[in-house]
Amino acid sequence: MKRPLPTKITLFVLLLLVSLTAFGQNPPVFSQFFANPYQFNPSYAAHRGYAEANLFYRRQWLDINNTPTVGALNIQAPVGRNVSLGLTAYSDKTILLNTTSVLATFGYRIRFTQNHNLNFGISAGAGFNSFDFAALEDTNDPALAGVTQNNTFITGQFGFNYQFKNFNIGFSLPKLFDSRPNSTKEFDDVKFSKFDNRFGSVSYTFDLGSVKVSPYVIYRSLDRSQDQWEGLLHISIKDVIWVGGSYRDGYGVTGFIGLNIKSLLRIGYAYERPTGDISSVAGNTHEIYLGARLGHRNREDEIFAQKEHDDSLKAVANANKLKADTTTNKKIYTNVAEQNNKPTNTTAQQEQPAAIVHNAPPANTTPDITEKTDKTPPAQTEVTPAEKQQTERAAPPEAEIAEEHAPGHYLVLGVYQHPENARKQLSTLRTKGLTPSILFQADKNYYYVYIYYSLNRQEVIDEWKRIRQQNQYFGAWIYTAVSK
Repeated sequence: MKRPLPTKITLFVLLLLVSLTAFGQNPPVFSQFFANPYQFNPSYAAHRGYAEANLFYRRQWLDINNTPTVGALNIQAPVGRNVSLGLTAYSDKTILLNTTSVLATFGYRIRFTQNHNLNFGISAGAGFNSFDFAALEDTNDPALAGVTQNNTFITGQFGFNYQFKNFNIGFSLPKLFDSRPNSTKEFDDVKFSKFDNRFGSVSYTFDLGSVKVSPYVIYRSLDRSQDQWEGLLHISIKDVIWVGGSYRDGYGVTGFIGLNIKSLLRIGYAYERPTGDISSVAGNTHEIYLGARLGHRNREDEIFAQKEHDDSLKAVANANKLKADTTTNKKIYTNVAEQNNKPTNTTAQQEQPAAIVHNAPPANTTPDITEKTDKTPPAQTEVTPAEKQQTERAAPPEAEIAEEHAPGHYLVLGVYQHPENARKQLSTLRTKGLTPSILFQADKNYYYVYIYYSLNRQEVIDEWKRIRQQNQYFGAWIYTAVSK
């Protein structure tokens, strides 16, 4: 048998109940926004680029029996290049009212450049309300008049966020529909809540090497009856440990700490202490957070690596085109010079096409150019024994170029159409202590210079991140070879 609430907090309970019947249930409030912003704004679905699951549990005001308890679970994953999907469920028990909701999310990302994007998200679902009258000593209170014990409702959310490098700003409508817990019509009379509930956030991350400092400003508006501001400071140490705290206007202070285990599992804890008028009747609040990465695939890393790959191939194509155009112009230039040096009469010169006369170089420079082109031998035809020995050490033999590529993932630093250019980079990288190799892809006629190979794509991504953190080889990209 359930135990009734003590008489000394009856007034406190009734105040909460009046608030519920007047404004309906509000979206749950969690202290660790930075750990999972998707719970507050659907546009953050899979914003890290990989699939993940997150769990929150919050027990509020421990000094009072049957006080608010909130649990939330969500799963989010990237689908394709710009689409993200999510599913979230939460259970909110606020003394007398139990609310359970399930929502599905669709998110879309508009990309401008790397780390510069605009994201949108919309969620829709259904919920169920249930009142627990057995917890009250007096069920004849006027505040309970007209309250039904159970009802269902439609729920929805909409949000967007803008990211430019380390700066992020977001806004959401966490409660699109008006769903009052004492409604008897359930789905019969669905009304939009418009802008009655609003949530906003602004943050910036200062990257100080192994330490990252992220200040946040958070704004909440609950049914236009309460505007609440919160300042939060989050400090991450080597992307392994995080600590920080916040102050919520009209409520109190919060401290939190967390651990990131191999970028696969995140564990966080938050402790709240009310400092306002509510502190005389309410106690402390505890909140636990668990987050897990599902799989190793990261959409953002793959897109960036593919862009680097495309840019490299485009650069090679442009260089080859420029070289071809230069060779063609040189041939035309030489042919025109030779044509102008041939003895011709005045009549023949007058009959020469105007375009050729116009493109010809000045007469006083043509003989020297023609003579060097036809008679001067290339400088590399005479090589001393010392130079020959040095060249043999710098350029690897043809055996070092793999004609057949093994299926897997390669960390590539350069791609060339001519093997001698690939050998030059190979020699340069070896002088820097690296052990590069050359992979030749016959169907594309390209020579790839790579420094790392693995069948595990995540290992190659980790190596790519490592060299970029050392401010080296920003042009590195990942090439994936499949079996023929």
